[in-house]
Amino acid sequence: IQCQLTGDPDSMLVFPADDPDNMIWENVAVSLPRQKVLQLNMAFFWSVGVLFWAVPVAFVTSISNLNSMLELLNIDEADPDSFWYGLVAGLLPPLALAILMVVLYKGITFAAQKVVCYKSWPEVDRYCVHWHMCYQFANLWLILIGGSLFNQIQPLIDHIQDGEYTEIVDIIAEALPGASVF
Repeated sequence: IQCQLTGDPDSMLVFPADDPDNMIWENVAVSLPRQKVLQLNMAFFWSVGVLFWAVPVAFVTSISNLNSMLELLNIDEADPDSFWYGLVAGLLPPLALAILMVVLYKGITFAAQKVVCYKSWPEVDRYCVHWHMCYQFANLWLILIGGSLFNQIQPLIDHIQDGEYTEIVDIIAEALPGASVF
């Protein structure tokens, strides 16, 4: 009680120590105030990244147009009705997005361990899951809203002006499966 750990001599905060196997021993000497500043800086960095996440997602979704990529490479266009075109055009965008998300997760893990200098692996895991989930939600909204709603804005406006409100649900329901590849 005589140790001034909290600044309040009549309080003591007790919690279990981390398992020694879960410690990141190279980060133990990093002070808590420095770690808080680094955490705030990285939170700003990841937040800005979420805001501009549309750029890499737009690139990945542009891959779904296989003929435009073939045209860029000066290769003859493929038949969009063929089995192979459907297979490649259907699998390539989700695969590219999955690879992008793995690279992002590894980057978040690196930042938690080496930049923010968390002292235990559970802290690193909590940090990674939090930011990775933020990017997953950004993916969801970018693909659903950008891929389906914006393509259907004019029909929605037309039905609203005509007073056909029951058709709005049908338009959205028909548009959503277009983005379901992801």
